[in-house]
Amino acid sequence: MNITINLTGTSPLLHHNPRMVDKEYELCREISALTTKRKKTDADYKAIERLEWYGGIYVEDGVVVQPVAKVRKCLINTARIMKLGKGIERTLVLDGMSTPLVYEGPRDIDELFAKPRYHSRLSVGIGAKRVMRVRPKFFPWALSVSGMFITDAGVNLDELESIVELAGTVEGIGDNRVNGYGRFVGTLEVVK
Repeated sequence: MNITINLTGTSPLLHHNPRMVDKEYELCREISALTTKRKKTDADYKAIERLEWYGGIYVEDGVVVQPVAKVRKCLINTARIMKLGKGIERTLVLDGMSTPLVYEGPRDIDELFAKPRYHSRLSVGIGAKRVMRVRPKFFPWALSVSGMFITDAGVNLDELESIVELAGTVEGIGDNRVNGYGRFVGTLEVVK
């Protein structure tokens, strides 16, 4: 059965692309060159923030996207509450690797960066100390993911619908979910 899962944000969505842990990634090298300086200038701090923001955003062909795997993982984690995690893993097949993020604002990434509304500045713990981190932030936001639900594999449609609805409250997507970011209202549509 073909389905569409719609998420409408109820709290800001923070992007934090995992490529930022790759020391070979060019932006990580640039950040490292700045963060290892003993005496940083204000310009150095601004450059670090800019590089973190650009490195953290999910963009494909100039379009801001959200990885579909993040949505799937959110639903699986929520299903585990109901002891249905394995069932959702087996029955839910989502299309593509990413889906466009719907948000109000510029489509040009440089213009988006220029607007402080799309920046999150939060302190994060690294080891025993706290440092400021800048992440791309979107609110309001929405997205839709299409896919297929296999109905005869252990989870029924009503259970999937409950999982989609609950996921926005108990799990969310994106960075800093533990503090309430990335929450949403989720709805399920059956595509005829």
